[in-house]
Amino acid sequence: MDPKNSKLTAEHIEKSTPTELPSTESGRIESTAYLAMFGLVVGYIAATEISFMPASVLMTINDDLGKIYVAILRRRTNFNSKNRTQRILLLVELGSALSDQYGRRGIVVFGNVVALIGAIVCATSKSIWVLLLGSIIAGYGAGCQSQASAILSEMFKKKHRGIVQGLLFISPLPFLATGPLVGRAMAKYSTWRWVYYINIILTAISGIIVSMFYYPPPRQELESHMSMSNVLKALKAFDWIGTLLVNIFVAMMGLAIAWGGFGKYKWSSAAVLVPLIAAGVSIVCLAAWETYIPKNPLFPHTMFINTRGFLFVLLAVAMATFGIASIDSVWSTEISALYTTDPIKTGVYLLPSGFGEVGGALISGLLVRKLGHTQFQFSVYAFIMAIFIGLMATLTPKSIKPALAYTFIIELFGGALKLMTIVMVQLAFGDELIATATGVVNVARNIGPAFANAFYLTIIRSRVSATLAKRVAGAVLPLGLPMASLPALLMAIASQNQAALLKVPGITPTIIEMAILETQLTYAAAFRIVYYLGLATAVLGSILGLLCRDVTPLMTEHRTVDMGQPRRKFFGQKLKVSNDGIEEGNSDY
Repeated sequence: MDPKNSKLTAEHIEKSTPTELPSTESGRIESTAYLAMFGLVVGYIAATEISFMPASVLMTINDDLGKIYVAILRRRTNFNSKNRTQRILLLVELGSALSDQYGRRGIVVFGNVVALIGAIVCATSKSIWVLLLGSIIAGYGAGCQSQASAILSEMFKKKHRGIVQGLLFISPLPFLATGPLVGRAMAKYSTWRWVYYINIILTAISGIIVSMFYYPPPRQELESHMSMSNVLKALKAFDWIGTLLVNIFVAMMGLAIAWGGFGKYKWSSAAVLVPLIAAGVSIVCLAAWETYIPKNPLFPHTMFINTRGFLFVLLAVAMATFGIASIDSVWSTEISALYTTDPIKTGVYLLPSGFGEVGGALISGLLVRKLGHTQFQFSVYAFIMAIFIGLMATLTPKSIKPALAYTFIIELFGGALKLMTIVMVQLAFGDELIATATGVVNVARNIGPAFANAFYLTIIRSRVSATLAKRVAGAVLPLGLPMASLPALLMAIASQNQAALLKVPGITPTIIEMAILETQLTYAAAFRIVYYLGLATAVLGSILGLLCRDVTPLMTEHRTVDMGQPRRKFFGQKLKVSNDGIEEGNSDY
């Protein structure tokens, strides 16, 4: 669709029903289609594994291959398995847009090949730099593998999309729920390379099955008549400038967050401000470019003028996930600071949050259509989540049991929220933009935590550095510790080195006990501020959720892709725009 010639307005979008392609019910699904579905799910599991599991073995990798992460690790920052990499976020969206425009099969097959190469490079790496290169390659492939979310939704009736997404969400259960524990156990009892060996196995299985059995109806001429001229036409029509601007935005924003959030430079320094400004300029240029220039935009502007169906959902999920990031990004750090430094115990303490997220997504998927009023469901889930994020501020070093219950409930409703978001955006448009919309909301769902992680870490670091020495000194100097021994005591506590602690001049068991307690209380006070901020942003997400569109009426009998006749031509119609709103025609998508 050409934005320059379109008369489509926000009012038209709000009042119209998302365009559906003609129903493609053949009465049955071929047996090979079920094999294709299995291959797609395995690929989705592989993409989840490569984005979750490496985080749980970073300390071991650091010790084995190099010290690239040592500055971060010294600042008590534990990378949690729920922190996704920006390279995967970027390729989720690019892969989504490409699959909407040029077809699913080629993108998924290509993604499996790239992911396999990346995993092999990581598994055989002998240096940290080779591992980083392999991780980038694997991340690109994972972005394409993640298209399973949109592809599987197309294969089933719209009324079943909640169930489909719920079942897909729980498919990587071992990595979602027990990833930290499994990863740390592999690193302790075998080798961290098993993180990548597992990905090689999963990706190879997915690639073989998808290549053999996934033959969806062709989306347009490039798929149905593959020739060099058609490929060249597609390359010429591709939105290269839009892609470049997206890459610049993600790279610059990632650089600013990494340098500012992890304390390498101050937020007010040029090293942080310059990439932040560059990211801001690139996103403004991207918005202008996508709206007015390309005939085949990477992000059709009609998506963003769908205010209640899409834009408010993006804002609501960004705010809600900014709140839940206080658990996803900070909770494992609080465990290490207040309760235990044992990696296996830390993994066990993270189990409730993992199982809560999976359970919430599944329950929400089963009930989303029955409950109806999706905007109210979203709002209620975010509000309950906010309440328990606030309760996390009541934690003390004495007992971890309340926290295990709180994190389970937070992630239970957080998982439901993530499922709701996918269902809402997939039904907000016609079938021609399902993957693009899914990719955009996944980016929004993870950009929020990326900002939050840097923001929260800055708060924790600044509060601890401002108060720790004063609190410890006030507790241990009256007990007889010489003033000259205070710096050595603080360094020993920061390094968590028991031997160094015992060598501090004038140290006694009572002084050690009081110093550790004051350190824990200092960190608890810093975490308390983070949870208050998480509470506020989650409440804001709840309010924005009320402004979203109810998509329950769109959960119909319609099914987009007929896998009973997988090789017949697919998009026979496109979206035409008149002064009356949206009409059906021959699809440009």
